[in-house]
Amino acid sequence: METYPVVITVGNEIDATIERPAMGCAFQTQTYSVSGIDPSAQVSWSFSGPVASATAQGHSVPVTFVGAGYLDVSVTITQNGCTGVFSERVIIGTCLGEGDSFTASFDPSDYTLFPNPVVDVAQLVLPAFEGDDVVVNIYNSANMLVNSYPFVAGTTVVTIDMNGLPAGLYVVKIVGGALDSRTIKVAKQ
Repeated sequence: METYPVVITVGNEIDATIERPAMGCAFQTQTYSVSGIDPSAQVSWSFSGPVASATAQGHSVPVTFVGAGYLDVSVTITQNGCTGVFSERVIIGTCLGEGDSFTASFDPSDYTLFPNPVVDVAQLVLPAFEGDDVVVNIYNSANMLVNSYPFVAGTTVVTIDMNGLPAGLYVVKIVGGALDSRTIKVAKQ
């Protein structure tokens, strides 16, 4: 696992290393952990953003991302009567790729869908292109086409209306024209 270590020192009491991926990927589970502390130390995690659970306890915790965006992480460590708190913001990128082969991406020139999860309406931002138009298809979890949107060359944003669709996981497929075909998972609340 690629980690992004952060060392926390509070006086001479707590000298901890927080280990996490450099970037999260929507719809995946990653491990956040703390090392360099006493095994009896109490560790509490708090997450605000696109995660399945807002709190966790323990030296090592799984974090499941339910969408893309910013994740605010706070970890509180209590050891030998001393408490240290660390907070930071982490980028959770969309998972893009062909079929089931997804890679993390948060490049603004790439394909971006937000908000994710979506309540009613999402915006899909695509790189500017010339040539044939493309189509943005929305599929439900049974792989049935539920909506389709034309995307005209020279534009960069498609508004995706998910009003009336039941909550669940959907797949947005971008096909045709000069753009590489892409698949993005989106959660509807």
